[in-house]
Amino acid sequence: MVLMYVQEYSMDKTARIMGVTSATVPSHRDRARLRIARDLNLDPAPDRVDE
Repeated sequence: MVLMYVQEYSMDKTARIMGVTSATVPSHRDRARLRIARDLNLDPAPDRVDE
């Protein structure tokens, strides 16, 4: 989340830093969103697409 939204890194650069493929980054991002929503007692927005 920080790499993509705060640092504004591309998906490819984020993947390189994380040591995963660029196809894996959206999965990590989506799971992070769900964890944040859960921790803040918010309803997640699964239909939201940022790309």
